[in-house]
Order: sequence, then C-alpha cells, then structure tokens
Amino acid sequence: MQTIAALRDFPVPIVAAVQGRCLGGGFELAQGADLIVAGEGATFGQPEILLGVTAPAASVLLPMLCPAGVAAEILFTGDAISAADAHRAGLVARVVPDDRIDAAALELCGRIARHSAAALRSAKRMLRIGEHASRAAAFGSAERMYVEDLMQTRDAVEGLTAFLEKRKPAWSHR
Repeated sequence: MQTIAALRDFPVPIVAAVQGRCLGGGFELAQGADLIVAGEGATFGQPEILLGVTAPAASVLLPMLCPAGVAAEILFTGDAISAADAHRAGLVARVVPDDRIDAAALELCGRIARHSAAALRSAKRMLRIGEHASRAAAFGSAERMYVEDLMQTRDAVEGLTAFLEKRKPAWSHR
C-alpha cells in the first residue's frame, strides 16, 4: 500500500500504459497512476475475492476513481472488465489499438511535459486536495482489517492454499 500511496503522492503526473491483463496487484499499481492508457485488448480486475481475500488498496482507491457500483462489482465478483468498460467507468483515460499503446502513452506524456513543471506539480496537488488525508486513514484502516481480521479467517488461508495447490477452494464461510 505504501508503493501505491507513493505513486498517488508523486509530485508530477504519472501515466500508466496497460496491455493485456491488469489484475490484482498490477491493477492496484495502475490505480496509483494519474492517467491510464490501455490497449483495446486490456482487461482490469481484482480477482482476490476468488481466493477468499480482498484487495485492500483497491478497496480504498476504486470508490475514489469510479462510481461506487462499479467499484463494488469489481471487488465483489472478481470478474475482469474490458478496457472499454474501464474507460466508460472513468478508470482509463483512453483506449487505443494494442499496437499503439506505447506511442499513445508517450504522446500523452509529451503533451503533459510541454507545460511548466511548477504548474503541473500544483495542478496535481490541487487534484489531490482532500484525497491524501482520507486515503491515508482509509489505507490504514483497510490494512488493519486485512491483516487483523480477514487474514485470520479460515477461508483466507484456504483460498490462498488452494491457489498455491492449483485446486478449487472449499469454503467454510469462517
């Protein structure tokens, strides 16, 4: 969570270029960026629920980045969404042909970099007004809940063990 918070707090804009599957921790890292350029074939998701756990950073960031219903569906179902759906939800800034991802991301970076670094730093700080304090508190709460509550459940241990053993988990719902 500290890495993702550091990305959100980095003083200048960060552009992420995503191709293919962007799931779990990779999607959480992408959520740390200011803008995401995705290839048409990209998919985004938080499949942790399938393992009997959840994604603490995404649980905090997704409701800040997209409508609450979209965030809930991503976190509760574990299903991936397409780049087009992520764009409609506001998670992705633009969708481009897969073979144009790098060029499109670099072009966007160029359009940003042509401006005053002082103005960009200020704009980013202004965009984050209110987010930092609420995010820091929410990250702390989510991390405590993950470690002290969720990871103490039988289902969390079973889900992660089943994943490592490449088998379907047998939930006890405890």
